[in-house]
Amino acid sequence: MPSERALNDYVAKLDAATTKALLEDFAAHPLTTNDNAMTSDYGAVLSALSYHLADLEPEAALAWLLELQNKNAQALCAASIFDAYSAKNPAAALNALPRLPPNFNFIQLEVNTLINFARQDPSAALAQLGKLQDLPNGGQFTFASSVLFGEWAKSDPVAAANEALKQGAGIDSSMALSNIASSWAQQDPPAAMAWVDTLPDGQSKTSAAQGIILGLSETNPAAAADFFSRLPHNDTSQIILQPIVRNWAQTDPAALLTWADHNLTGSNYNAALLPALRQMASSDPAKAAAYLAQNPNPAIAERVFPVLASNWAGQNIPAALAWVQTLPQDNLVLRNAALTNVLTTWTAADPQAAATYLQQNLATDASLGALTTQVATTWSGQDPEAALTWAERLPAGAPRNDAVVAAVTTLAQVAPQATAASAAQNALSLLTELTPVQKSALQNIAGKNTAH
Repeated sequence: MPSERALNDYVAKLDAATTKALLEDFAAHPLTTNDNAMTSDYGAVLSALSYHLADLEPEAALAWLLELQNKNAQALCAASIFDAYSAKNPAAALNALPRLPPNFNFIQLEVNTLINFARQDPSAALAQLGKLQDLPNGGQFTFASSVLFGEWAKSDPVAAANEALKQGAGIDSSMALSNIASSWAQQDPPAAMAWVDTLPDGQSKTSAAQGIILGLSETNPAAAADFFSRLPHNDTSQIILQPIVRNWAQTDPAALLTWADHNLTGSNYNAALLPALRQMASSDPAKAAAYLAQNPNPAIAERVFPVLASNWAGQNIPAALAWVQTLPQDNLVLRNAALTNVLTTWTAADPQAAATYLQQNLATDASLGALTTQVATTWSGQDPEAALTWAERLPAGAPRNDAVVAAVTTLAQVAPQATAASAAQNALSLLTELTPVQKSALQNIAGKNTAH
């Protein structure tokens, strides 16, 4: 299969008759995989040929499409044909949509046709918009209309905005204004912001403000944040804030945190803090830990600590362990969750070292049993026999029982039945004070049906 560019270059040299003949030949064969039709070689050839035929003779291409018996190929070619048709004559393409059978993906065809129409003559496209309501999916009319206004705003945002406000209930004005503002903000942010300031408080202003932030936050989240700070905060403010947080957290989480500290409160503050700290925990865990130490927020820490612990352990085990030891003792659940994640990451990389540290430094820790089980479980995933040998040598007690049962359970999943049964029988003989659940699990692996 040639590259897409080579294919298009080849097809572009064909005349209409040859293109149609090739189309008929390809469309006579069924698609091999319906779900991947658009990315298959077969689909690429059909798309290139049908687009070229529509570019040369749009009505002939449409007539061929309507007669095509291969429904999968028909649906595939429709998008290419209407894309080419609407680029050449969008009004005619829009008028042709009702000729299609009702099983088509009309919304895709509507959007492509309106985009091309709006690029050439947005006022004429708007005048013809009502025709879409008669299509089988007339309920998608409002979405398609908002696409038209968004495309119009790329060439003349002032005209698009004025017309959208005039249309009112005839379109989805909220979505249209959001699309206009988003496009405008990418071209001229000050002008777009000044326009939003002229709108009366209410849904229109909220929608336009949201569009400004959507468009601006992709390229300049700091500027989008400054604009957000000027808006009245209400029940919808967190929705408007989301694109700023999403984009800024990925590019500069420290700057987002600084801005949030000075400008946000309550749920908005938490909405910014969480993604920023999660991103920082991946790129600079020490900085994330320092921030959390200075700005304790249990609700945020609970969701950031696992990511922070795992990432820091992956980069610097001693530093991660030292950080865990500094965590407040009055929140053992949070501390132990962090410690568990550090040990899990360490065990995956060097199980013997992690196990040795556990025995030498955490033998009296209140969560020794849970930590021991975690090490045994993680180690067993790599080498169940080595993990079992280590677990059996631990001091007698509940932590050893937990670790041995975890190792035997994993061994039973990967080792021959006889090997697992022997290990379970040995554990039943070795361990004392097993819980009923642990004893039952070992007995099942050993092949016994009665307790003893």
